[in-house]
Amino acid sequence: MKQLKKIETDNIVYEDKRFDYKANKDLNIIKVPNSLPLFWEKDTKYIPVTSINKSSFKDQQVDALVYSSDSDYEEILLELLKSEDQNIFNISGLISLLENYAPGYNKQYWARELKFGLDQWNSIRNLIDYETSWIDFFLTKNVPLKRILNFSDRELRKTILLLLDLNPGINILESIANLLKEVARKKQTAVKTICEDFHIVDIVTNEKLTSSEKLQTIRKKLYELRYPTIAKYRERMKEHITNIPRTAGIDLHSDENFETPGMRLQADLRSRADIEKLQNWLETQKLHLEKIIDIQKGNDKNEQE
Repeated sequence: MKQLKKIETDNIVYEDKRFDYKANKDLNIIKVPNSLPLFWEKDTKYIPVTSINKSSFKDQQVDALVYSSDSDYEEILLELLKSEDQNIFNISGLISLLENYAPGYNKQYWARELKFGLDQWNSIRNLIDYETSWIDFFLTKNVPLKRILNFSDRELRKTILLLLDLNPGINILESIANLLKEVARKKQTAVKTICEDFHIVDIVTNEKLTSSEKLQTIRKKLYELRYPTIAKYRERMKEHITNIPRTAGIDLHSDENFETPGMRLQADLRSRADIEKLQNWLETQKLHLEKIIDIQKGNDKNEQE
């Protein structure tokens, strides 16, 4: 229960952070005009429940809302949590507070109040280790927990931190992260070593490339390291398809990842002449089309090792 009281500012324990669970600690405190600071009275001292600015207290006394000393810590924390919308990193911070200041807390009860399963508890709790830059990125991009956890390795986050300056989308950043982990696992080395080997810093600082081109270049290099055979076939496929001349109304597509066999031919047929044009095109490009099929099946006799 809260009461309106006039308290001595000398009795405020500013360094007590048992209610400080918010992830965005570097953001300026937004204070509602005429709102009162909120404290918990404890052993004649006053513990801040909401963020306060010490410099704003110029007088020896200040009006405040105060939880009585017999108020339960967990109940105050839950009331605070429900007073506004929370992100997944705030919830991680709250779990950390429970572990530090309420060691006897009921995990099942709190999981229900926080609206997630017990099987996710440890994963969410470990988000407390994420750096501010990464927290801001995930919150800005509205990234769901499952995808955030792909960046749970601290060394990975540290290695690709510089990519955040390129304002990547989550899709390409996650693709780069996963490829980097797979290449490191394949080569049995650290992700940092992989990035050093293909000079990621030089790519990021290349002023001739746009941010998008830098990200695409990094992903392409990692893909070639992870899937060298597919990457080689992909380049040869691209070369052959690009070199096939197109007649107006005819287009050709192929799955560059080799997951779907064959090709997709698209033709705009509006007259008998268009049909004849398509027939002639197929006849003249037959050898090129057969070449693409051979590459897809791995039967290219001209393949160079």
